[in-house]
Amino acid sequence: LGIDVCAIDNETGKTIFSILIEKLATHCGPNYTKKTYEMSIRILAYLMSSAATSSNPTVRWPALARDGYGRLPLHSACEYSLPWKRGLGIIVKANMPALESTDPVTGLPPFAHYAVGAKSDINS
Repeated sequence: LGIDVCAIDNETGKTIFSILIEKLATHCGPNYTKKTYEMSIRILAYLMSSAATSSNPTVRWPALARDGYGRLPLHSACEYSLPWKRGLGIIVKANMPALESTDPVTGLPPFAHYAVGAKSDINS
C-alpha cells in the first residue's frame, strides 16, 4: 500500500488509522449500502492484516500505534461509538490487551468510554 497508517498528522495529532476509524463511525451509518459497509470492513481488516504480514521492519501494527495524544485505535473507536460489526470487533481482536488500558485523554477504560459515547448502542 505504501502508506504509513500509523503516521501522526502534525495538525490534528491523529494517525491516519484513527481518522479512518472516525470516518467509519460517522459515515458508515444505517443509510449506507451493504456493499459500502462490506468494503469499509475489508479496508479496515486489510490494514490490520497487511501490517502483520509485512516483511518491512518499519511497518507498524496499526492496533498498537498511539496517536499524538497517546490514544490507541481502540480509544478512538470508543470515542466515536464505532459499532462492533462495523469495525470495533476487528480492532479489539487485533489488540486484546488494550481492553485493560485507559484512555489518556478521558481517563476512562474502553467499556466506560464506549458507554458514554454520543452514539453508543448498548445492543451492538
